[in-house]
Amino acid sequence: LQKGAEQTQLVTAFRSNPDGTYSLEFPFVVNAGEVVDVGFLDAEGQLLETIYFQMPLIVTADSVLTDVPDCDLHIQNEATCVIAENMQLGQVEIAPGAALVVNEGVQLSIASLRMCADNDTVARFYPKGIVENRTNRLLFDKKMDNRAFYFFSLPDTCGLSQISFSSGESAVHGSDYLIKYYDGEQRTINQGLSSNWNVLSDTLLYPGVGYVIAVAAPNDAKRELRFSLDYKDAVTMQGKLVRIYPHGAQLYHANELAAHHVGWNLVGNPFLGTIENENGVFYSYNASTNTSQAIPYYSYPIERG
Repeated sequence: LQKGAEQTQLVTAFRSNPDGTYSLEFPFVVNAGEVVDVGFLDAEGQLLETIYFQMPLIVTADSVLTDVPDCDLHIQNEATCVIAENMQLGQVEIAPGAALVVNEGVQLSIASLRMCADNDTVARFYPKGIVENRTNRLLFDKKMDNRAFYFFSLPDTCGLSQISFSSGESAVHGSDYLIKYYDGEQRTINQGLSSNWNVLSDTLLYPGVGYVIAVAAPNDAKRELRFSLDYKDAVTMQGKLVRIYPHGAQLYHANELAAHHVGWNLVGNPFLGTIENENGVFYSYNASTNTSQAIPYYSYPIERG
């Protein structure tokens, strides 16, 4: 390792991580934006390759940023990072449980945005100001173990062809991972609480629709899937319509079906931030009549998300 014109220092102690990466301790202090030369040697000490690593700004506690160098930004430890002044950054990465807030009136330019989830813990993004994404890509990475199906919802349409492992390996639906949806129409037919989960047959995932997903992984290991999304469509704060269907409504009005079997749709949050509603009411919009109807809802604790 070498920083600037300083003397090269040899590092031989590495730690292997479960995700296939390696960690090492830097023998010197590296500030955000500084460049480090990383050389790889063979057993005889001959130089094989040199790469240049720019130290990212790593935020581990709630912070307000006003003057930072043009570098990558990593937000970790469930911290909330607030961008309070105009700036330009490289790749921005938000860890599970962490949040990025861009204040109103602030302009932020980034190279790309990566939002991470770990099982049921997700990252959050609140673009109150103007955020220019120079590559127009949003990478939504979801890391999972093989112990359960996990709920997820996306902020934009995503084809199965846009899903891979975050390492760049291809991921095949039905082999490497499996997505299911809740069939509300089937619920009206069998009037049961089970056997209403069907394997996704469509090639598209739709924004705001709820799905469950499982990944093929060795025991005690996790694999990380990557959903590559269009940034502008994903982050829009304009009203997003999530289509729901009145499964069994006609049978219910004809007194042929009990109310608790009617209207089941699994939906999710189509935005990248948290939706809060203190009054416990959401609104259903009827496109044919141009009217809205208040629908009270109740929150139940659900194990494993």
